[in-house]
Amino acid sequence: MGGRLFVIAALAGAVPFIASAQSWTNWERQNSVTKSGDWMVIKQPGAGFCYLKQSYNDQTGKMELSMKADYHPFVPLPFYRGLDGDVIYRVDDGALRIIPQNRARNPLLLSKEIVPELKSGSVLTIRVKPVGRPPIEQRFSLRGFTAATAWLNKPVCN
Repeated sequence: MGGRLFVIAALAGAVPFIASAQSWTNWERQNSVTKSGDWMVIKQPGAGFCYLKQSYNDQTGKMELSMKADYHPFVPLPFYRGLDGDVIYRVDDGALRIIPQNRARNPLLLSKEIVPELKSGSVLTIRVKPVGRPPIEQRFSLRGFTAATAWLNKPVCN
């Protein structure tokens, strides 16, 4: 546990990367079913499923957050050299969750157990340390998450 406390303390100096207005690709807009708050629900053409997403197309190095109907939130990592350290995340001021570096894959899978917190919370904060870069703390708005999630099981998405 002492090693994890060190990681948490080391990341306290992370460079804040507060999610500003989302930006969507033309493809995302053309394939969207709806937009709810800060979330877009996108139907994957020819695949018969939807996923919700927060996208930052015009902001290089920003993480994006997505979830399919399996309710397993994931983050495709834009850090091509990988991560140097554990991933730490939480909703609002809730419990810290840690993904050890040796279990952090791309895409980064968050715990399914966090979905109820995402539905009732305001902000998801994820802290990472990309290889060769300072630690980054990115905040994702949860405004509209619950309404966007409801679309995943609608007939238009199946």
